[in-house]
Amino acid sequence: MRQPRIIAIGDAVCDKYLSRGKMYPGGQCVNTCAYAHMNNAESAFLGKFGNDEVAECIQAALKNMNVDFSHSRNYEGENGFACVTLNQGDRVFVGSNHGGVAKEYPYDFTQEDFSYIRKFDLIYTNLNAYIDDDIEEIASLGLPVAFDFSNRWTDEYLKKFVRILKWQCFPVHI
Repeated sequence: MRQPRIIAIGDAVCDKYLSRGKMYPGGQCVNTCAYAHMNNAESAFLGKFGNDEVAECIQAALKNMNVDFSHSRNYEGENGFACVTLNQGDRVFVGSNHGGVAKEYPYDFTQEDFSYIRKFDLIYTNLNAYIDDDIEEIASLGLPVAFDFSNRWTDEYLKKFVRILKWQCFPVHI
C-alpha cells in the first residue's frame, strides 16, 4: 500500500526558550510534516521563510526529515518566532513577532505551485498560515483540505471556511 502524501502550507516558526537560550523549530505546519515523517508518510512544506537564524533552524530540521520545502518562499527579514518561558514546567508564551515575513508577503501561488500541490493526497493548513486570501484557489484544486482553526476561531471565520471548503461542520465548543 502506498503511503499517504501530505503537503502542509503555512506557518514555520521557532519557539525561543528564553530561560534555556535555545530555539526549537515548529509551527503547526512544520509539526504536521514532522508527525507525518514519524509515521512514515511523505510530506512537504510550502511556506514563507525569512533570512535569519530562525529560518535556518527550521530548514535544517526539515532537511533532516527529508521534507521537501523547495516551493517555499524566501524573503529578507525576520522569520516567525515566539518567545517562551517556563512556569512550573508549563510553557508560557510571552511574545512573538506575529509570523515575521509570513504576514508581510502574499503567497502569489503559480501554476507550477498548483501542479506540485496536486501531487499530494491532502492539504493541511491553519489559521496561522496567512492563507485566507488564497483559500478559494487552494480549495479549487479538488484535494481534501484539513484546516486547523486552533482555539482562536470565531463563528464568522468558521462559516467562511465551511462555505469555501464545502464542509459539513459541527464545531465542538471546549
